[in-house]
Amino acid sequence: MKKFLFSLAFVGLSLSTFAQQKLITTAAVEMKKYNPMAGADAAKKNVEKAKEAIDQAAVNPETMNDPKMFLYQGQVYFALTEIALMDKLKGVSVDEKKVEEYAATAENAFKKVRELDVTKRKDNIQGMYDFFQLRYMTVISAGDQARNEYFKGSDAIKADKTLSEQEKVKKEQDLIIEKFSFSTQSYSMGLIYSAMQGKQDTTLEKFTLNSLHAVVTTLLDKKETEKAKSYALNVYKIIPKNQELLELLVQIHIQLNDFKATEKYTSEALEINKSNEKLFFILGTNYMDLKDYDKAEQALIRALEIKPTFVEAQYQLGALYGNWGKDLKSQMDKLDLKSSDYSKLENQRIEKYNKSLTYLVPYVESNPNECSIYSYISSIYYILKNDEKDAEYQAKYKACKK
Repeated sequence: MKKFLFSLAFVGLSLSTFAQQKLITTAAVEMKKYNPMAGADAAKKNVEKAKEAIDQAAVNPETMNDPKMFLYQGQVYFALTEIALMDKLKGVSVDEKKVEEYAATAENAFKKVRELDVTKRKDNIQGMYDFFQLRYMTVISAGDQARNEYFKGSDAIKADKTLSEQEKVKKEQDLIIEKFSFSTQSYSMGLIYSAMQGKQDTTLEKFTLNSLHAVVTTLLDKKETEKAKSYALNVYKIIPKNQELLELLVQIHIQLNDFKATEKYTSEALEINKSNEKLFFILGTNYMDLKDYDKAEQALIRALEIKPTFVEAQYQLGALYGNWGKDLKSQMDKLDLKSSDYSKLENQRIEKYNKSLTYLVPYVESNPNECSIYSYISSIYYILKNDEKDAEYQAKYKACKK
C-alpha cells in the first residue's frame, strides 16, 4: 500500500514537472514564430504569448533555474525591446523605463546562459548565437548599404552641373544626415546584439563612430545641436566608455552651453586617459567659439603641456591670443581715450598680441607653406608698431604666394 501511494506521488510529481516544462516549450514555439520584419502587430502577439509562458516558468521552483528558461527568457525580453524600438521609429510613444527593464532582464538572462556549467551550456549558447546572428548580419548589411548609397549619391551631387555650389552643399549635408544616421542606428543595433552575447565588437564600434561623427559634425554645422546630442546619446547608452564618443559629447554640450554635462563627459573621458591632449584641444577650440578666452587658454595650454609637439594646439593658441587682442580693441573703441580703463585694456591687448607671436612665429617656421599666416603675423607687427618685422613678414608672404 505504501509502495502504491509512493508511485502515485511520483506520477503526480512527473506530471507537474511536465506541465512546468511545457511553459518553456510554449515560449520556444512562439519565439520561433516571432519575426520582427513581418510587422509589429503579428510580432507582438507571438511575444506576448511567449512572455506569459516564460514569466510563469521564471517563478516556478521546478523551472526557474532551467538553462532553457534563461535562453528563452532572454529571447522574449529582447524581442520586447525590439518591438518598442519599432514603435518608437514609427512615432508611437513608449514607456522608456519599462523598455530599460526589458533590456536588463534580457541581458541578465543571456548572462546566465553564458555562465552555465560547460556540460549544460553548449546547446543554449548555440541557441543564443542563432537568435542573434541573422539579426546581426541583417543590420550590418543595412548599415553598409546606407554608407554605399551616400558615396554614390555624393558623386552624383558633385557631377550635377544644374546645381549651384550652395545647393550642392545643402544636398550633400542632407544626404549625410539621411544615410549616416541610418547606418549609425543599424550598426548600433549590431553592437547591442554583440553585447547581449557578452562580446565587444571593436571593429563595429569604429564603423558606428565613423557614421556618428559624420552625422554629428554635419548637424553642428547646421546649428541643429539638439539633434546631434540625441544621436550621440543613443550610442553612448551602448558604448559609454568610448573615448572618441565622449569627445563628441563634450563638443556638443559646450555648444549647448551645458557646462554641467560638459564637465561630466570630460571627467569620464579623463578617467579613461588623463593625458588626452585631443580632448583639451577640443575644449579649447569650442571655448574659443564661445569667446570664453580664459577657459580656452587653460585648455590649449594643457594640451601643449601634455604634447609639446601638438602643432594644431600651438596654432590654435596663437590664433586665440590674436582674437583676444582684437576683441579687447573692440572694447577700447567704446571708451574715452583718456580713461584708465582704456589704458588698462591697451596694455592687455599688447600682451595678447605678443603672446600670439610666441606661438605663431615658430609654427609658421615649421609650416612655411601656410602663406596666410605670414600675412597675419605681419598685421600683428603692424599693430605693435614694429615696422622692421612687419616688412619682413610682408616679404615672406609675397615670396610664399609665388
